[in-house]
Amino acid sequence: MKGLKIIAGLFIMFMATNIYAATMDVTWIQPTQREDSTPLTQAEIAMFRVSYGTTAGVYTTQVDVTDNTATTTSISLLPGGTYYVVMSVIDIAGIESVFTPEQFIVLNTAAPKSVTGLTLTVGVSPTP
Repeated sequence: MKGLKIIAGLFIMFMATNIYAATMDVTWIQPTQREDSTPLTQAEIAMFRVSYGTTAGVYTTQVDVTDNTATTTSISLLPGGTYYVVMSVIDIAGIESVFTPEQFIVLNTAAPKSVTGLTLTVGVSPTP
């Protein structure tokens, strides 16, 4: 089986929409090759998966983006707390790539303020 890797960056922007909830906008660049450096076409991509949870390394929620042409999705999160986020891509054979490096965001609902201008850039290292 050939593994996948995302060779471009994953940009995650978190924005608090109100005091009770937050929306996470995730934007990515489509991968173009597998871990073994063979080409990966858009037609071979079945979906993108954003996984997150409130404990580092434990992703209790998955959001599958089944549009293989997509480069962004919005996810509504629970209010307050720390969220740990990773992303992967799944090909049409059902093979899932390695996760991007984990990123986290702390959402504070103590005041109805918007979080703006926060962009996290994630690079992906090839699997040895």
